[in-house]
Amino acid sequence: MFKGKFTAILLAVLVAGLGFNVLAADCGKIADQKDLNPLVIKNADMPSPDDAKNATCGGIMSNTLIARPRTLNPITLTDVPSLNLVDRMYDALLGGTADQPTATGLAEAFEVAKVGNNGQKVTFTIRKGVKFANGDPVTADDVLFTVVNLIFPKDIATSIRDGYACGDGKLPTVTKEAANKISFTCNVTLRVFVATMDPGFVLNKKKVLELVPNVERTPKDFNTALGLTTPPDKLKGIGSGPYVLTKIDPASVVEFARNTFFWEADEKGQQLPYLAGIRILIAPTQGNEISLAQFRNGQTDWLAPRPEDIAVLQSDKAGKSFQVNDDIDSGRPGGGTTQFWVFSWTTKTPALRAVFRSKEFRQAMSQITDRETMRKNLLLGLGIQQFSHVPVPSQFYVERDPKAQGAVPQDAALRDQWEKTGKYLYNPQAAAALLDKIGLTVGSDGIRIIPANFQGQGNPAGKLEFTLNTNVGNTIREEEIKLIASEAKKIGVNIKAEPKDFAALVDQLLVGDYEAIRIGLAGGNDPESGLNVYTCEGNLHFYNVDCPKSPTQFEKDLDALYAKGVATLDRNEAGKIWDQVQILVGQNQPLVHTVLSNALFAYRTDVLKNHGRAPYGNHDVVYCANGKCRGG
Repeated sequence: MFKGKFTAILLAVLVAGLGFNVLAADCGKIADQKDLNPLVIKNADMPSPDDAKNATCGGIMSNTLIARPRTLNPITLTDVPSLNLVDRMYDALLGGTADQPTATGLAEAFEVAKVGNNGQKVTFTIRKGVKFANGDPVTADDVLFTVVNLIFPKDIATSIRDGYACGDGKLPTVTKEAANKISFTCNVTLRVFVATMDPGFVLNKKKVLELVPNVERTPKDFNTALGLTTPPDKLKGIGSGPYVLTKIDPASVVEFARNTFFWEADEKGQQLPYLAGIRILIAPTQGNEISLAQFRNGQTDWLAPRPEDIAVLQSDKAGKSFQVNDDIDSGRPGGGTTQFWVFSWTTKTPALRAVFRSKEFRQAMSQITDRETMRKNLLLGLGIQQFSHVPVPSQFYVERDPKAQGAVPQDAALRDQWEKTGKYLYNPQAAAALLDKIGLTVGSDGIRIIPANFQGQGNPAGKLEFTLNTNVGNTIREEEIKLIASEAKKIGVNIKAEPKDFAALVDQLLVGDYEAIRIGLAGGNDPESGLNVYTCEGNLHFYNVDCPKSPTQFEKDLDALYAKGVATLDRNEAGKIWDQVQILVGQNQPLVHTVLSNALFAYRTDVLKNHGRAPYGNHDVVYCANGKCRGG
């Protein structure tokens, strides 16, 4: 079940796809793997204990991505489509959550000790007998190599390194204690220390050196390694996850087969995963429409629908076209997710660059973002308006109910400060007045003029017009950018709404070569998962990629607060700091948040079992009834 590092990555939104029938098969016995200490998942701990009693092996579960993946490299990936591929192939040291990690991954145990006056050390014991997918043993050397040679070097572009920072901003000391033991030591404490020390992915050192022989001497070579053109046979055994890659055509399909060396079992002693494999179709254009059609035509097992799709599916069920669940709408927002539009502070046009760096301009853009219309008309009421960069389910969400049982207390003055200075509600009249106030006046053609040397930035004059992109095929986002453009026009800002390929969009985002983009982030619920986005050195600090060279005062202040927050152990004190972080981010609006949909999930109740509404997160235990999935 779910294991992994909690860092933010770029979200395209995934939906379901094509499947095909495979006869039920024998899972094999975990006892056949001699000397293995398997992770045994009891029925009571399964996503659906009743389903687990009747689990059958075999079948190919399929789904569709509505955006092209960019890489097969688990260390350098920055996008959810790529993660959806590599997550099948690798495993983490730990399971559980950031606050409550468990030894249910490649580590069978961990021990935490105090070091000095304020330091911490965690020692992981590698699971006895665990192997990579080619039969090579997983050792402390592999973990050491993954962390020290693939994550820590600054020449390698990875968000994982951002999450590794100790409370003093330094990287931990990593020590091989024995063939099966590895330790991480920080001189300053961290609130979520143990989970922070888990790399999330452990790579087979021998396989990596076969593919990138010079990586230890020239780490930058790894940035272009494990690309989409890497032959699948070259990757077998690079990871220890439940599946191995067997086929990839980046424009159409990716296929995985069961890892016969996988180290999990059910309580009957059957080796997991139950599925024979996974097939992922790629539909980078018209993805929402194609996915819905495939589900309705009986080709797919599950779907992450749009709100507008629910009535269609309910009608199909009433007409007895197929069996689908009634609880498509979970009634709560999706966890770990934020949705927003963002401006590049390093865009090529000097006049726009000057405006995008103005917090007053960004505040005005938040005030023309009609979140309630988006929520009602595009999400059909199945969602919420979003203002904070911290996900709604987080215990540190600034608009939490401090009186709820077990909630983090909140200083009333901080909550009041958030409401008055950090939250910019829809108010186009106030937005227009604010733009007037900072000197962005309306020209004779109705478009505002950016004056020369705007706010002392030395820029030439220009018109306030720019392009707002989003990923093509995501129809809700496409409608959102149209609405934003329409609202902007009313106050003299000319925005061209233009969808484009998701992978190309991410390429531009990472180097700051864009004007404005509507996109999303997925990661953990707590603020620490955003270190790679909101700290200056972060790998995904995409709104100002020049920050390491010339940080603004806002970015310096935010770095200081983040450093304080991650090192504060007391939960109540941490709550105060994270409230201050959200206020500061809200005041500066580096990202203009929009709306967040409820978690929606539709599946064929006669086919897909034991999925916990998360077939990917539970890819080791999900199964198809009688070992057969739907489709051709």
